[in-house]
Amino acid sequence: MEPGIVLDTDVLVSDLRGKTSILRELEGKDPATTVVNAFELFHGAYKSKESSANLSATRGLLGSLRLVGLSVKAAERAGEALAQAQKSGQTIEIRDLLVGCIAREEGLSLLTYNVKHFRKIPGLTVVDVGGYAKR
Repeated sequence: MEPGIVLDTDVLVSDLRGKTSILRELEGKDPATTVVNAFELFHGAYKSKESSANLSATRGLLGSLRLVGLSVKAAERAGEALAQAQKSGQTIEIRDLLVGCIAREEGLSLLTYNVKHFRKIPGLTVVDVGGYAKR
């Protein structure tokens, strides 16, 4: 059985803007996103020129997904991954790190357009949207 999937913010924004229909393709597969992705969506909605409409769309979208939070175990693994990256001279954006570690600790894959951002997280299964849509 295919593991569940966490949708990254870029995938959700693309769907909100009508550029893709990934959510329709995932109907019945219990797609998820993280509270960190929810934060990013709300941040974008609040700073947009059409904040009222975008907030409504964001709330509707999030209401259709399973939301997964940051557990202590995921926080520990994120701290470990960040320390290892820094020791080797690599950088990783904190929000991406948290999203990736939440997905990994929940046993979920991550669907994103930004594969490169998440490949730095050991043990995370990262799925490129382009490859996923061609299945």
